[in-house]
Amino acid sequence: MNVRTNLRYILPFALIFAVLFALAPRSPKWGFDYKKGSTWKYETLFAPFDFPILKTEDQILSERSLITSETVPYYKYSYDVVAKSLQRVAQTDFGGGQWASVADTLAALVGKVYRNGILPADEMGFTDAELVYIHRDKRAQMFPADELYSVASSRAYVESYLSSVYPDAPLDSLQIPGLISSVLVPNLTFDSQTTALVNSSKENVVSPTLGYVKAGQLLAYEGEVITSDIAQVLDSFKTEFESNVSYSKNRLPMWIGNGIFALLILLCLILCLHFSFPRIFNR
Repeated sequence: MNVRTNLRYILPFALIFAVLFALAPRSPKWGFDYKKGSTWKYETLFAPFDFPILKTEDQILSERSLITSETVPYYKYSYDVVAKSLQRVAQTDFGGGQWASVADTLAALVGKVYRNGILPADEMGFTDAELVYIHRDKRAQMFPADELYSVASSRAYVESYLSSVYPDAPLDSLQIPGLISSVLVPNLTFDSQTTALVNSSKENVVSPTLGYVKAGQLLAYEGEVITSDIAQVLDSFKTEFESNVSYSKNRLPMWIGNGIFALLILLCLILCLHFSFPRIFNR
């Protein structure tokens, strides 16, 4: 036979081999069909490898909603307000005499109140949170929300303390109430930009998994009713199977297997032709 005659018989078999190779499965197929509430109609299934239990979309959305509902507010602390208030107390003339110490006591009380901070009246709604952050000295410090003062509570505290320490002092004639009202003003302002930025980033810390299943762990036994929990585990197994097993980066063993499979089929075809139509090969 010349080369052209050889190619005449070889090319059809080569074409058949190429078609069989191309049609061979590229990856393992997911072979289970199930739904929640039905029974597991296959043999008892054990985990062949470790895989994470993935949360459902509803679970993730619920957790994100819970986190974002617990907003932690951020406030900016103003040292200028504190300095002006203390300066005004220091410049106030109480006329000397036995009530001269009222100025020092008042200054100490004002300083104590401002160490925590005073919120504007319209910002008190944000203190529904258990904790707040206050930007002070170029860093955010955490404070229990119930330790912050409102304007009214700060003034009531200072007036009550002065009345208990100086029960006989003519506070009205010394114009103490008016002074207290003028020096105890809000020094905390709500930082909406930082609050929104920090609390929105919390959505990204929601874990997408509930836990892990170890290799060899029971997933479902034959005849078992598929509950929502079992379905969630099986869905996670399917996702891991399709992402890591079916689409493995090392595809060389798969190609070799496909080639062997196609070659075996081709050999079977050649043998069938050889025994059924021997004259083809005699030619």
